Amino acid sequence: AVKAHDDAFLLDREVQLYRYLWRHKKRGLVPQLRIPRLLWEGTTDDGKQRVVVLDRLGTSLDQLFDAQGKCWGHATVCWVACEALRLLEGLHTLGVVHRDLKPDNFAIGYDADERHRLYTFDFGLSSQYLDKDGQHRPMRTGLTLIGTLRYASLANHDGHQQSRRDDLESLGYVLWCLAAGTLPWKHAVRDVEDRSERNRLIAEAKRALDLDAVPAPFGELIRYARGLAYEAAPDYATWVARFEALAGTASSVPDWLLPHPPVTAGRVARSRKQRPARTC
Repeated sequence: AVKAHDDAFLLDREVQLYRYLWRHKKRGLVPQLRIPRLLWEGTTDDGKQRVVVLDRLGTSLDQLFDAQGKCWGHATVCWVACEALRLLEGLHTLGVVHRDLKPDNFAIGYDADERHRLYTFDFGLSSQYLDKDGQHRPMRTGLTLIGTLRYASLANHDGHQQSRRDDLESLGYVLWCLAAGTLPWKHAVRDVEDRSERNRLIAEAKRALDLDAVPAPFGELIRYARGLAYEAAPDYATWVARFEALAGTASSVPDWLLPHPPVTAGRVARSRKQRPARTC
């Protein structure tokens, strides 16, 4: 896979992170962290774009979800939850926060025997929350939101420095979206082009959100993440165990590995109307 960008600074940061992450992966420190390998980096012949070449991954979760009519069973969403939590634990163990978690930035493996494994990628907005001495960086405020508005944490909306808790809250919104097919604020800002206004409206919707009305356990995960202190380490293992228990043995086979009849617009509409509530 080839990634090119006019802003050399952004790709330089990403290259540095890939090198850092792989240096520790090769030492066996984070076996649960699956990311593509950095194969080459340089510039285009005209020198106008910075380029990186990475291992090619398979289909993104966003594309898989769309291809199946935005309709996944609870076991598949729980499978994604377990895989994503393990990926985050590995990333956070190395002192890095992703800062832009969304279905587009997760993908399955490319080879046939890798289609049941989840990878994360696109570290252009990622940062290290630990300094060179292994100390947690202090909270900063008054910052511009970094990441995707739809899945951003409340603290991110409020201009606070992101840490592990913000990745976890973003994951909660991602999982809720995969379970419900959408998020309530997506259509509310569809015709709003000004990013500042979109930010304000989405932040207000998230503050007004009744987490008890969000299907369990996604609302509980979001509440848990919001309740963490800035420097706190999430309890990944407990949440993985919970999602595994909710999914049962079916969680080992996600929906895209099961045989499905061809999806048509009519069948999607009927399936959305008739399917049971999307809860794990």
